[in-house]
Amino acid sequence: MTTVTTRLHPRHMSLARFMALPEAEGRVQELLDGELVASPTGIWRHSRIIGQFGAELSAQVDARRLGQTAIQQTVILDDRNAPQPDVALIVAERLHIVQRGYPRGAPDLAIEVLSPSNRAHDLVRKKRIYERLSVREYWIVDGDTETVTRFSLHRGRYGKGEVRLRSIRLRILPQVGVDLAAIWRLVGNA
Repeated sequence: MTTVTTRLHPRHMSLARFMALPEAEGRVQELLDGELVASPTGIWRHSRIIGQFGAELSAQVDARRLGQTAIQQTVILDDRNAPQPDVALIVAERLHIVQRGYPRGAPDLAIEVLSPSNRAHDLVRKKRIYERLSVREYWIVDGDTETVTRFSLHRGRYGKGEVRLRSIRLRILPQVGVDLAAIWRLVGNA
């Protein structure tokens, strides 16, 4: 099944107006470069991948008080960008950016899981936004190829993406690793 991302308002939208929108059942709403972008929620496998990454990181990061993780949480990066990464992580020293219920500033890690409706946004648009607004580490998870491409911020730029197949460690918290092979086994082909 192919899904389509809908641009609901081609003109610019303010952060205040975006934050005042009601939650949309069955849709993900994001403010990207001042534009409201809505997409259907992911397919079953997409959601399971998000859940497994969130659980794995939470078990290591939250449990050891190294920081906090959240799944599909709106993150207010600036007055024109409020994306909803599939998984976000903020290290303990920066938890002060969570104010009035939302992170207000760049998370230390943003993870996006590719799906037909969001590929271009995740690979190009969000990557550019995350880089510009200083998300220290960005992972793009491709469930079709069962890979993770990691981008790390260095001098304000993401270098060439590093593709991982079996396991991956966080650059921002090197003591935290994810067994990718185990995640793909748990998720299956649903």
